[in-house]
Amino acid sequence: MRQDASVDIAVIPISEEVEDQLGAYLDYQSGVGRGRAYVFAGNDLFLEASANQPNAGDAVEFDWHTRDPSVLSAIVAIQVGSAPQFTIIDLGASDTFGDRSLIGTVPTGLSGLTIEVEAFALDSIKGTVSSSVQELTFL
Repeated sequence: MRQDASVDIAVIPISEEVEDQLGAYLDYQSGVGRGRAYVFAGNDLFLEASANQPNAGDAVEFDWHTRDPSVLSAIVAIQVGSAPQFTIIDLGASDTFGDRSLIGTVPTGLSGLTIEVEAFALDSIKGTVSSSVQELTFL
């Protein structure tokens, strides 16, 4: 299952009494819709990192997802340590599904460093869009 949001969602088993009080759009007392929640809005560009606290030697993957296929998109370091900057890490077209990925191995010597990254893309409706910021702290 593909996650398109940069938020963590926990699935917690709850009692039937509590579930009946929560409710959700198309929530049925029995059947396939029971206990489901639906999200109808989100960011125009989603960025997700496979690890937020990687160690040296770990593989880290960044995935970002746009509304449109084959659009120009980039992932950018916007802060390294306490120094703000705008350093393009990757620039290219998203695939036919609007997705783009970058994977790399964390080198040694980054322990204690924090980097903030953000994705940018061209959107057919809104022009230039940006994702939420992902922070990586190297252990």
